[in-house]
Amino acid sequence: MSLEQGNQLHELVHGFRELKRTFHQVVSKQAEKMGITDIQFYVLVELRKQPEISMSDLAVHLHLGNSTLSGIIDRMEKAGHVERKRSDVDRRSVTLHLTDEGREIEKATNLLYRKAMSRLNEIPSEDMTHLIRTFRSIINLLETEKEGE
Repeated sequence: MSLEQGNQLHELVHGFRELKRTFHQVVSKQAEKMGITDIQFYVLVELRKQPEISMSDLAVHLHLGNSTLSGIIDRMEKAGHVERKRSDVDRRSVTLHLTDEGREIEKATNLLYRKAMSRLNEIPSEDMTHLIRTFRSIINLLETEKEGE
């Protein structure tokens, strides 16, 4: 790898870290207005998109460990935002569901989030498509490398 390639790689990784931090700050600020954390917002969004999801499937979607997610769900259940339900078919199976309050908080937080992120609509659609494709390519390359170890 040449010095220029090394510098570009460093700039790419640094840029991703800065972008991730900025996204995190925006999401956290909007979630805080509704009395929840950013990760709780992500849980609410996933539960809206996938009602009756299992804890293990939700953990995979959110890139969290089961024990970490369990603590988050405990707090959200105590706050009345989600509930656990046992399957009628398999009593060992537990699925997660939004409560009415959880739905309202997700909806309100999502509106705040979308408003805060609306500036990204200034990026032309073809550029956004290219960015998404490039991000996916990078992720796939690094996932392949990670699996090879």
